[in-house]
Amino acid sequence: MLTLVAVASTGFKMHMTPSKEFLSNEYFLLELFLNKINVGVGQYWDEFYKKKVAPLCPSQFAALTAQFLKSDDVLFDFGCGNGRDTLFFAPYVTSVVHIDRCDVAKQEINMRLNHLGYDNCQGYIFDIGNGSDINEIIECIALNNVNKRNIFYARFFLHAIDELAEENFVEAISIASKANDMLFLEFRTLKNKNEYKTYDDHYRRFINHKELNIKIKNYGWNCEYEYEGRGVACFKSEDPSVARLIYTKI
Repeated sequence: MLTLVAVASTGFKMHMTPSKEFLSNEYFLLELFLNKINVGVGQYWDEFYKKKVAPLCPSQFAALTAQFLKSDDVLFDFGCGNGRDTLFFAPYVTSVVHIDRCDVAKQEINMRLNHLGYDNCQGYIFDIGNGSDINEIIECIALNNVNKRNIFYARFFLHAIDELAEENFVEAISIASKANDMLFLEFRTLKNKNEYKTYDDHYRRFINHKELNIKIKNYGWNCEYEYEGRGVACFKSEDPSVARLIYTKI
């Protein structure tokens, strides 16, 4: 199991922008992971992904999130994609539940999990935009957690779904969560609408993070960390404006 370099024991609110401590830990944790996995293999699972090689190294946001994890947590990775962050989280928690709407993605992740020898991950196929799947998601959360802290993680997921799906997501995790569970979100904001994008044919919904923050707090979540800016989600020559929000359930 990898050892965390540092834990944010001083409290979230002291870090309203990415501090040097946080960023240095992000890069250090990513380096540890890159020494463990061959990042040159794997491809995307749908038509878009078939054309381009998927980034397999974990995101900076995953490295930030890892600094708050406990070994007995259960982490739910929503919109997990090719599992770049799923695999990174596996050594840090008791189990990881990766959720996407594409079965090919699940197969891809399982193949790489087997290659790395992780047996604490479980995949599910759900469509957040499908109302009939919401109860199944709630049941999934309950099934995979027995008296442990839930960690709900969604990076670059919310801006890829419509407002109804976003409402379904927030409602589902709020119903299924309990006190002290945590929610980690990173997504594109309104400021990114007219910025350069590496792939400009994606569906993207640019989000007012202030309004979203109010919505989530109305579901009983306390915002511990709020950041909007650039420099934390770079990809090739793209440096998008993103928001990072971290919550604890009241």
